[in-house]
Amino acid sequence: MTDTRRYDLDWLRLIAIIILLFYHTGMWFNTWGWHVKNNDLSRSFEFWMVWLHPWRMPLLLFISGAGTYMALGKRTSKQFVKERFRRLFIPLLFGMFVVVPPQIYFEYIDKYPNYWEFYKTVFEFRPYPGGSFSWHHLWFVLYLLVYSLLLLPFLKFIRSERSIAFKESAQKWMSSALGMLLIPSTFIFFTQGILRPFFPDEKHNLTDVAFIVFYGCFFFFGVVFYSNQALWQAAEKNRYKLLIASALILIPFYTVFFHWHKFLSLPFNDTTLDLIFDISSIYLSWFTLITVIGFGQHYLNKPNPILPYTNEGLYPFYILHQTVIIWIGWYICKLDWSIASKFWSISLLTFITCTAFFFLVIKPFNFMRLFFGLKQKAVLMFAFVFLLSCSPTEKRVHQKSEIDAAMREYDRLLQAMDVEGIAALYDEEGELGNMVKGRDSIRIFLKEFSNLDVISQVSSTDDIQMLGDSAVQTGSYVQIDVVEKKDTVVVRGKYNVLWRWDGTAWKILRIETTPM
Repeated sequence: MTDTRRYDLDWLRLIAIIILLFYHTGMWFNTWGWHVKNNDLSRSFEFWMVWLHPWRMPLLLFISGAGTYMALGKRTSKQFVKERFRRLFIPLLFGMFVVVPPQIYFEYIDKYPNYWEFYKTVFEFRPYPGGSFSWHHLWFVLYLLVYSLLLLPFLKFIRSERSIAFKESAQKWMSSALGMLLIPSTFIFFTQGILRPFFPDEKHNLTDVAFIVFYGCFFFFGVVFYSNQALWQAAEKNRYKLLIASALILIPFYTVFFHWHKFLSLPFNDTTLDLIFDISSIYLSWFTLITVIGFGQHYLNKPNPILPYTNEGLYPFYILHQTVIIWIGWYICKLDWSIASKFWSISLLTFITCTAFFFLVIKPFNFMRLFFGLKQKAVLMFAFVFLLSCSPTEKRVHQKSEIDAAMREYDRLLQAMDVEGIAALYDEEGELGNMVKGRDSIRIFLKEFSNLDVISQVSSTDDIQMLGDSAVQTGSYVQIDVVEKKDTVVVRGKYNVLWRWDGTAWKILRIETTPM
């Protein structure tokens, strides 16, 4: 039940999604182009949205890079590709045919007598804006799939011992505040300096090569930073210096912005001003992102009872949120209300609608969970247990006390961090959650926690169901760890274990844990 979940990343993912909710609601009311607009617009939204835009999606991609590093480390390449297909491609396809079309309908609502007449045009497969076929905001899901597959060789490399020299070099050059700020940002700047003259527009249609590379850099650096815990922790150590840099880069950024809004006048032509703004925007993206990561490590790396729910719900929330914003906003913006009233009404109703839809329609049903990239509920595990129990094998009457004894042995081995002993308790095809499959893979995975001292591991059983030569055990656990010989972490959670009798001993076929 070793748990290495980064609670700071969970919190930052939640914060990033809330930012997206407010940002896309704000698109109704600013003067920038968007699918739909309120009759009355306000440039006041642009003062905070222009700052959020350069780093809101890079933050999600950086976090996704860290998460992808963890995901691959617990899977074979084949399992990883299969998981990416299930988690990313299926929701993308579902979104393009079900979630996104209402956005296009509301944009062109005057052209069609009703939604169903419009929906027929989706199957003409003519790309938006000329047609009705698009992924719209789900470009993030598509690009994440592309990055995951294209960088698979690098991910395999950085998880291997062959990457030791690379990691040491990265730590040497980027663990200082100056290196952490300038090396990644300057690398990103040079990629854009080469590509943007040829691909100047951000279209999210796989032809905007400059921006595919731009966002891919943040995914890449998320992998690099998380692969080296000393480098990762350096962001926390340098957080105040990073904050100063993030504040200073706002000077050229907002100076040009205020010039465009007639608050001041600069003695430069438009080409020069565009260049200053674009360069400062690139550096702002990285400076702000790594500052948020540093402060997140310091203040947010702690569990909370709401996190298991938000962790599962955020991805469906992202898939739904823009469609719901446009749907609700279409009716709210017809009302004779102030812009502020409309903004907060759309934001609140979108939050309530997406949250309710997740808990009432997505979470309970496995077929809906599939469409939104969530793992299947435990009902499949019980069905599998039942099938195993019905298989024609020699019967032996087992006692619940045998399962309790096996779990106590698991606790003992885990507290001792006896990697070989823990791995031996797993079935040859045993699974550690949805992450690691196979005894050998589990052994390799556990060896990565050499910096973890388990001071205490205590589990308690809530229920055991005996089904012939299989059993399902549920309960709770408390684990006390010391990380890097200095930080003490207390992890509490629930567990669900599927056991199988191999003829001589009970083996773990699958174990799932949920931190609380």
